[in-house]
Order: sequence, then structure tokens, then C-alpha cells
Amino acid sequence: MECGSSDAALDRRGGHTRGAYAPSELTLVGGTHNPWAPPFDAMAEALLPLRGRMGLHASAELDRAGFYPAGRARFRVHVQPRGRFVPLDLVERGQVVGRLARAVVARLPERIARRGLAVVRDTLNWPDECLRAKRVDDSAGPGNVILIEIASEYVTEVFTGSRPVDFACEKLDRDVYEMRCRKES
Repeated sequence: MECGSSDAALDRRGGHTRGAYAPSELTLVGGTHNPWAPPFDAMAEALLPLRGRMGLHASAELDRAGFYPAGRARFRVHVQPRGRFVPLDLVERGQVVGRLARAVVARLPERIARRGLAVVRDTLNWPDECLRAKRVDDSAGPGNVILIEIASEYVTEVFTGSRPVDFACEKLDRDVYEMRCRKES
């Protein structure tokens, strides 16, 4: 399936796998990191585990990232039906059990990612072991994304920021930090 934001398309296609009686695989081509939709990482680390608790066991593999505006990402979702669906009540997130900030750049120097993580480190006062920089070269176009992941007992939250390539990474990181602070208020 080809689409603009492949993560949003999966949300639409996910309904077709709910009644599946056999394992299935969806392959999506489109965008995975853009300013207007949750990135692949939020789907894989936060959304799919929650759906698993509801009865739809699924995992996702990113074959190629697709940053805005070029897109052309490719990822696969493997679905294992478990029977009937059950409601999910998330009344609390529980104790924080892990924190991770990732800066991913595509076809850009890794120093841009490290510069962005320095802002996260200084703003959130996180130790260096909570910071990861990654450069990907197989993307169709350049891109820059910051992901702040808070893993708790009952849920994982992923805060993201993605902007056009000419957008200052320090501004992007401050935007993600402010979004996280508003969520905790």
C-alpha cells in the first residue's frame, strides 16, 4: 500500500486485520517521519504494544525511513490474531522505568543529531546514557527527528518533533521538550 503518511495509513488498514483468523503481513510505502503525523517509532514502541494488550499482537520492521517531503519509506507489520478483542483501561501510567532520547538524521551529518541531543541533555538534565544519535543513509531524502521516550509500568509515551531540514535542531528539541512539559501539567 502506498500513501503519504504510512503510519496513519496503518491505523486505517489496522481495522482490516482485526477479524483475521491467520497471521498476516502488511507492507506500507510512504512517509514515516513528518511534522504532521506520529513517526514510525511511536507506532512501533507505543501504539502496537497497547493494541497487543487489546488482543491484536503486531510487530513492525522498518526497512527504509521516509522523511518529509521525500517520503518513500518502507516498513512491514506482522499481525498475529489472538482471538477476541478486550477493552483497554489506562487509568495511570505507573512508575517510570526508562527514559531515552533519540536524534535521527537522514543523509545529514551526525553532528546535527549530537547537537540536538545536547539541548535535550541540558534541558531535561538527563545523563548521556539516555541519549542516542543515529544517522541513516538509505532514506530517499534528508531529515531530522527528535524522539523522547518515557517507558512506564503500563504505557510508553513517545514525544516527537520533526521539521524541514533547514529548521534549527535546537528549536526542534525545545519544541519537543515544551510538548512533554505540557503533557505532564
